[in-house]
Amino acid sequence: MTLAVYPGSFDPFTLGHRDILLRSLKIFDQVVIAVGVNQNKKTLFTANERVEMIEKEVNEIKLDKNNIVKVECFEGLIVDLASKHNAKSLIKG
Repeated sequence: MTLAVYPGSFDPFTLGHRDILLRSLKIFDQVVIAVGVNQNKKTLFTANERVEMIEKEVNEIKLDKNNIVKVECFEGLIVDLASKHNAKSLIKG
């Protein structure tokens, strides 16, 4: 199974983010959407609100039976999160 991490602030999750996710799912079986939490950054939505919005958006996408999308918050270095998931790839727009 190929897995990639898609990091960002996603404040909010836009149609552009959705497009990149859909394109990524053609390459990777599993995508972890990593919602960054930075206490020094002023955001429009809280981290939990952003996760909920993204999960709602993902639920509306008709995923292939082989595709899995997970959404989670992270704080710190993205390389640590990628290592935690044993991901070999990062997705950036």
